[in-house]
Amino acid sequence: MAGRKPKSTAVNKIEGNPGKRKLNKKEPVPAKGVPECPDWLLPEAKAEWERLCEKYVIQKLLYVHEDLFVIMLAA
Repeated sequence: MAGRKPKSTAVNKIEGNPGKRKLNKKEPVPAKGVPECPDWLLPEAKAEWERLCEKYVIQKLLYVHEDLFVIMLAA
């Protein structure tokens, strides 16, 4: 596929659908939840992990996919 990778429906909604194209209503929706904090992190890093997870889950930019976490970035 030539050109830029298509943006997800969530990113298009955040950006206000600049191209005014029809949004994909059949796009898969990821499972909700917060990824588990790795045991090997230092206490300061664990606190930061919890802070960022809460922030990104509220903004619907972080989700869990098959035991991995994904952060969606609107670039």
